[in-house]
Amino acid sequence: MFCHNCGKEVDNNLKKCPYCGVDLIHNDSALVPVPTQRKKKSHKLFLLILLAVILVCIFLLIKNFITVDHVAPNEELTEDFNDTKDVVPDKESEVIDVEPYMNEPVDKLLEMDDFRLAIGAVYETSDEMVTVEADEELITRISIYETSDYSFHQISYGMDYNTAQQLLAGDYQYDVRKEDVICFWKAPYYEVGGYIYLDDNNNCERIEVMTDFQQELVPYKYDRGYIIFDSVYRELTEEDVENMDSYQLERALDEIYARAGMRFADLEKLEYFSKTDWYEGTINEEEFSDSDLTEVEKYNIDFLTQ
Repeated sequence: MFCHNCGKEVDNNLKKCPYCGVDLIHNDSALVPVPTQRKKKSHKLFLLILLAVILVCIFLLIKNFITVDHVAPNEELTEDFNDTKDVVPDKESEVIDVEPYMNEPVDKLLEMDDFRLAIGAVYETSDEMVTVEADEELITRISIYETSDYSFHQISYGMDYNTAQQLLAGDYQYDVRKEDVICFWKAPYYEVGGYIYLDDNNNCERIEVMTDFQQELVPYKYDRGYIIFDSVYRELTEEDVENMDSYQLERALDEIYARAGMRFADLEKLEYFSKTDWYEGTINEEEFSDSDLTEVEKYNIDFLTQ
């Protein structure tokens, strides 16, 4: 039998437990609790072991998930990076501005590997999209064709003519023959000037720049119908108007407004300037304001109205 107090097995004939000293009960109920208690203890122990196994499995699964799904891809990326880190990626080709080379020794331009001697004193790039002419070893002319690798004053092939004009403003004087060409020059000595030829979409398709631009300006000064060609570029003096009659002075005044884009309400004035190849009346006369004029233009308007 078993002691109902300490649970240890004792002789059936004993009246007291030799282990704990409690009186033994000699009936069937004394025999039942102890084995039941042992079974409960064994069941609890089994559950604890099972729970521990489950927790260990969950821990291993989480650890495996972190290691496989997160660490491994990074390790693969690291390996890929180590395999390719010595490969130099292709750089976007830098645009070379040829403006600083004008009237400089041609040797400076030839320091770039892309240029070669074509014929006589003409040099060109390997793709023949840029040509350079020299006179006594000084660069006198540069032409840029269908390439965006070279520019002049940051103006390059494919650029729209509004952006080109903005880049020219302040550093160059220029005149626009609508839907055809922008003529530009460096004042007051015309040491550099050129043409920006436009395509049907008014985008730059060719740039030609040359030194000593004075002679090139003759058609713009005398053949395009201007009263005073540079009235929008410099302040006028008495010498500019001393031989003009009242009609010419009035036309010279209107010319400043016309070149600033005024669309005249007076039909006679509108017809007169519409016959030129440079006039574009884009601002109705009633909407035109002084903010559409430069300081030089404002000065010359005041000068011509005195």
